This record gives sequence, structure tokens and C-alpha cells, in this order.
Amino acid sequence: MTFRAKGKRGSTAEVPAPCEGIARVTTLTMLGVVINEQLTAADHASSLLTTCSRLLYALRVLRNHE
Repeated sequence: MTFRAKGKRGSTAEVPAPCEGIARVTTLTMLGVVINEQLTAADHASSLLTTCSRLLYALRVLRNHE
């Protein structure tokens, strides 16, 4: 993932060609926080909601199993 400033601040560096064996990604998880290429919290919030929904479903199934 390459981060660049939106405004022009001097010369801009060229984005290198993709290297063999290295995949380009649009999201990155660092320290449990999902960061996307626009640096918004939408992917992180979506990930948290998905995780919580899965945990609540598991707890519901376990509670009804007894």
C-alpha cells in the first residue's frame, strides 16, 4: 500500500512497478485497525460489526443449545 498526500508538495515520486511475489492490496490491518487506501474508518467499522455479529450468533447458539 502506498500513501501519498493529496496536495502537491514538491516533486512526486513515481509508483514503482509491481514486484514479483508481492501482491498489491487496498486494505491493511495494523494493530487490529483496518486501514484502507482512502484512510477512512468505513472498512474498520464494517470489520468490527461483522466480528460482533459472529460472536453474538455464536453466543446465541450456545445459549439455546443447553
